[in-house]
Amino acid sequence: MLRTIRRVDWLQLLFVQNRWLAVLAAVSLSILVGLAGGWLVAAAGPFMTAALVVGVAGGLWMLRDIEVGYWALVAVICLLPFGKLPFDVGFKPSFLDVVVGVLFVIWVMELMLGPSRERHRHLDAVTYGGRRPVTTQFIGTRLGLPVFIFSVLAVVAFVAGLAHAPLTQQVARHFAEVILGILLFFVVVNTVRQPDQLARLTRVIILAGFATAVIGIVLYLLPDNTSIN
Repeated sequence: MLRTIRRVDWLQLLFVQNRWLAVLAAVSLSILVGLAGGWLVAAAGPFMTAALVVGVAGGLWMLRDIEVGYWALVAVICLLPFGKLPFDVGFKPSFLDVVVGVLFVIWVMELMLGPSRERHRHLDAVTYGGRRPVTTQFIGTRLGLPVFIFSVLAVVAFVAGLAHAPLTQQVARHFAEVILGILLFFVVVNTVRQPDQLARLTRVIILAGFATAVIGIVLYLLPDNTSIN
């Protein structure tokens, strides 16, 4: 009996035995979410609040499946290449910076947790529909060495150039974006390993390009003042 109780989640057991406590917790959580949502709508506006909710949901989905991160990357490149977050952290990070950074974080975490994930391979197969979304060992490919050498040369050239020009925040940020863009090669070759993954990403690229073309045509047909705004 004792073992059975220990195996049951204590929080679930508490709520099952005390229905009033479950109702009280649900009502309290609803009130808190409502207050937080109302404050966000009043402070940032309904559009930014909706964007924040979508962004948080998308971020959690990306953490579950890195392929969703590639979908977000393609969407940002095609639809919001110059979009920036509304807050400042010394600089205003763009949506592209955030998505690329999340991709790197997910990949590094997968590499670090590789042995434990191998022990749960069957759970991943169920979660991801029978496909392994991320390899647990680093794969460089034949192009890996030239790409790495190119990135090292870029760093050396950047450091040598500091003797002739001052380092500004904007320059450092752009250089970091260039390096991350180059090293994204390793993320792609280590995470896009299955033909069905490549087929899905290809469809996403085609759909995003189509959406970009439609938006361009609509903006072309609209009056100049409206399209600029």
